[in-house]
Amino acid sequence: MQVGGQLACPRKEVTMPHWATNVFASQSITSGQTADNTVVIGQKVQARAVVDSCFTVVDCSWDSNVPNGSIMPGEISGGRIIKNYVTNDSVGEVTELDPTDFSSQALSYYYTDVAANAYSTQHGKYGRAICSLVLTFPFCSTTLTTYAPAEASYYIETPTLASPNSFTSQWANWPGTDEQPVGVRPFEANGDLELLLGGTVGNVQSPGIKWTADVVAPPVIGGGNIAYVQLCNGISEQYTNGVLKGESGYSAGVGKFALDTSFPYYPYPGDDEEPVSVNTTLVSSDSPYVPLEDYLGYDKYKATLKNFQTYLIYKPEGDEDSTIWVTLSLIEWGWYGTAEYKNNKWGLTSGNTITCGDWGTATSVLPEWDANVKNYLKWRDV
Repeated sequence: MQVGGQLACPRKEVTMPHWATNVFASQSITSGQTADNTVVIGQKVQARAVVDSCFTVVDCSWDSNVPNGSIMPGEISGGRIIKNYVTNDSVGEVTELDPTDFSSQALSYYYTDVAANAYSTQHGKYGRAICSLVLTFPFCSTTLTTYAPAEASYYIETPTLASPNSFTSQWANWPGTDEQPVGVRPFEANGDLELLLGGTVGNVQSPGIKWTADVVAPPVIGGGNIAYVQLCNGISEQYTNGVLKGESGYSAGVGKFALDTSFPYYPYPGDDEEPVSVNTTLVSSDSPYVPLEDYLGYDKYKATLKNFQTYLIYKPEGDEDSTIWVTLSLIEWGWYGTAEYKNNKWGLTSGNTITCGDWGTATSVLPEWDANVKNYLKWRDV
């Protein structure tokens, strides 16, 4: 979507620089909400200040924070904006707008949320793009300078959860048993034993954690896709006679997470292929595990606290270079466990799950990563 402002030539009798001309916007909210004057989060906005050919642009700024006296402040309001967000299996990276971006007549940006204190009308919340301009124009035998803004306004929409609790998680369970989510069991019937979140008890398989999300498309614009992306950290350890022999997993300091395998999240068999269309229920799951290899001489395996961040994300319809993924909600969870080989069999000596809640927490924070956990799964000697 393009927004812009135009300036008419000054009247011939204008002689003072501070007599600025009238301004009108190519998009505005004065005539009600339409697809033409509505932006959805994750959609590229291309703002452009257009002036008549009789003007020469000396300086301009979209920034509200300008050096004192250098130029009148501009404004991009309505929510948090960024320059770009790149997401793939190797990197999740936010690029912020810098001062040079704000000093050009053309500015491209994405909204990642709608501010709680955004301007509003009876139709909804809206944003404004204001470019403050310093212009010169010929007048008789001299050149005069004038200051004027180019302004446009537009509604900003976002998809919403179908209800406050419509992004949920559920731990593994086997009705009629006293089995806990973390245990020593096979993932599938007749499979190898693993230190596992979830798995198979009897003939019943249950994923370690299962997520379900229902998202309503943004009004007016509509459409788009939803998916999950998951980050994780944590180390697995292997022991022989109480001596630590090896480790695997990703841990690069407090708060540092790696992508969990793929972007978007790669589903388990039977889960939904991602992404799915908005207004479609999205179901997926995870069953993290540590393989148990007593035949190699190890007699103890430990999953130190494994932390996970599961983001519910949305991407509006549009070309790849004009849309980005944005965050709607987040579930943080974790698990840990220890398995020991005693009396010729594996058994669980400790283990539990950790969660910050069964429902997602609304957030617009964009997950970032520069590592993929799949590159850290091989055992490393300690």
